Amino acid sequence: MARLLDVTAPGPGLASLQVLGAHVKLDKEEAADAVLGPPRAVLAVDLRGAPMVEEAPARPPLRLVLIIDVSYSMAPALSDVRDACMEIFHELKEEDEICLVSFSSFAKLILPLRKKRDVEDYARLCELKPEAATNIQAGLEMGLEQLQREAGAAPPQRGFLDWLRGAAPQDEAADVEQASSMAILLSDGQPNGGISDKQGLLSLASRLCPSEVTMHAFGFTQSHDIDLMSALPSKSSGKPGSYYYLGSAQDIGAAVGDALGAVSWQPCRNLQLRVEGPTGGGWYGPPDANAEEDAPLLGLQESRSLVALGAKERQILLYAMPENTSLPPAVTLRLTWSTEQEGEQSYEAQLLLEKLDTSASSALSALAVRAHMLRFQVAHALTALAVSPAAHERFAHVHQAVLDGLISLQALEDQEEDQEAIFLEGMLQALERDLGEALASQDRSSERKGVLLSFAAEHFGMHSASSLTRLRTTYASQQQIQTRLRFLQSTKPGAVDAKAACVLDETLEPALTEAEKKGREDMEEQVCYAMLSNWRDCVLGVGLHVHPRTARERRAQIPPEVDLVLDYVSAEAYNLGVRSTVQLGALPREADEDEDGLPGNVDPAAAPVLTSTVKRRINAWLPLYINPSNWAVSRTFAPSAFSLIATQLNTAFKPSDALQVCARLMCCAVVGFVRSADVWQRAEASQRSVQMYCDIHRLLLQMAEEYPEIKELAEQKVTGFINDTQKRTRKGTSDLGLLIVYLILRAAELKMGPPT
Repeated sequence: MARLLDVTAPGPGLASLQVLGAHVKLDKEEAADAVLGPPRAVLAVDLRGAPMVEEAPARPPLRLVLIIDVSYSMAPALSDVRDACMEIFHELKEEDEICLVSFSSFAKLILPLRKKRDVEDYARLCELKPEAATNIQAGLEMGLEQLQREAGAAPPQRGFLDWLRGAAPQDEAADVEQASSMAILLSDGQPNGGISDKQGLLSLASRLCPSEVTMHAFGFTQSHDIDLMSALPSKSSGKPGSYYYLGSAQDIGAAVGDALGAVSWQPCRNLQLRVEGPTGGGWYGPPDANAEEDAPLLGLQESRSLVALGAKERQILLYAMPENTSLPPAVTLRLTWSTEQEGEQSYEAQLLLEKLDTSASSALSALAVRAHMLRFQVAHALTALAVSPAAHERFAHVHQAVLDGLISLQALEDQEEDQEAIFLEGMLQALERDLGEALASQDRSSERKGVLLSFAAEHFGMHSASSLTRLRTTYASQQQIQTRLRFLQSTKPGAVDAKAACVLDETLEPALTEAEKKGREDMEEQVCYAMLSNWRDCVLGVGLHVHPRTARERRAQIPPEVDLVLDYVSAEAYNLGVRSTVQLGALPREADEDEDGLPGNVDPAAAPVLTSTVKRRINAWLPLYINPSNWAVSRTFAPSAFSLIATQLNTAFKPSDALQVCARLMCCAVVGFVRSADVWQRAEASQRSVQMYCDIHRLLLQMAEEYPEIKELAEQKVTGFINDTQKRTRKGTSDLGLLIVYLILRAAELKMGPPT
């Protein structure tokens, strides 16, 4: 493996360009099987967009068109849609433009595209009423027509081509050139008016979409046309948008925040990449948006292009050299792109392939090339499994390769402080979780299909598509996560104020013991180690490490091993990247520890890498229950946090997830208390670890109060153990520790049956 190129600022618009090379095996589709070909040289081209100057706004002006389905089936969700529309309006800047289009049997232009500062009585305009059918054609035509006209100009009165030849005033035209244009389509149904077939609607969208427009598709509930909505973002004329599978109305706000947060400056546009070398090689990945419908999901293309690269955005592309041929001494990498200020740019470099065999080996860089190859292969597998669940045997080797990559990465020496290793581990964990669940679940529901296609698009394009149910951060930008969190918390504005104003008043809880009062006071001192904010200022929770599972363990529904990492973490810090940027290393045995079990010489505010007693990184999180005021906000995050640990495929929270996760976590914590940390690499008993065990216990009790099914399920487990002799075997009850947790929730008197 070799680093073939490492250039800082190869030209205006690009912050850096790196090229890594390694010999790896690629998946090739042959007959009914996906098999590994012979090893071949693969080049990983790592591109990063240039940051904007400090005085520049966080994002460019936005021209936003909302195209909303108001058919009768949308009636239960229209209240949430209205709230999302209101929050969008509050999020926009004064110079941004917004347009509202609704459609049923026909489309209505509720609000023509205009600047926010010129909009009056927006709340009244958002009062959407349910109507008849689902004519997606009408909605797309009216919505995209609004983006076709230039800012400040009147809607076209002549034919489109005639209008397009016209000119806007110079200052307004400049605003349009710098603005980012976005269309969001929300629908829960199958098109049954106008053009109704997938290819017809995709062709329509491609034909009508003006220059540099990003289209997002929000598919609401299982009833929507998944094939259409998942393909629609690929018809964007600008940067491709995302497909969001929304399982419930509560998902809408977070998804909108995720989409708006992705808007950024584009310092690098129309990026074209080409490698000049021996024939038979090509860019490895999915076909482009204009490829034929029956094009292979994964293959080699002669050239690769990116519509745009955002500020600080990272994209990694793979080029595979020909197989079964000797490598030339060097190949030429050519890049061309354009910038708004500097115009056309180009860069050319010679890549010395002889370094692949002669340079010092870098295990981490070789893993990076393999990891991104696996990213494409997992995305390919998810797409195929979404359509054909029975094809799971074809991709078992890909899941095993991801597990092997995680093991190899964690075994590397001196990789703890390498930010690239931290990113790769987060990405591999997401790949393992997504593909593992897809292999374990073989039902043919629309929900499964939509979620898998959404995940596949994320991995193919290295971009996020998050909702409340599935908060995904592997590829999300900081701005994207911050905007999503603002939308999430906007649903509970009163609760946020009440939490901040909450006081510890003994007159409200006169029965508190002295120990309980001391516990409440101590909780005031617990803060997120990354942001140093307490529960009043953030959504405080506990950081966790979830161990990966094999496909066999997932099919057998064996819950994952979960470890405490002895740090309180806020939802904000976790979603902003603690899970992928903060490393938790093992404490040296001789280190001095304070009473919380943390190193006495570590300043949590200053340390870029905070050590803990667990040699694991944070890849999961659960909110704390402290009091009703805190829970009024935190409970919004609980369902998605449990679903993320239990499974990625459930778009609707299952109460059994909470019982399964809490029980497993409490058992794993007890194992750490009584076993050697040198062997088990788990938190030993300390004031902090025992406190966090109690935090999880309290969270489980609160979830059981809100979801009675949790108590019922625990009762069934305990009753089954008492009454059924088969349940009192290792096969029937594999872990007695889980049974002890179930007993916590059971109030009935135990009456044991006869011994087995």
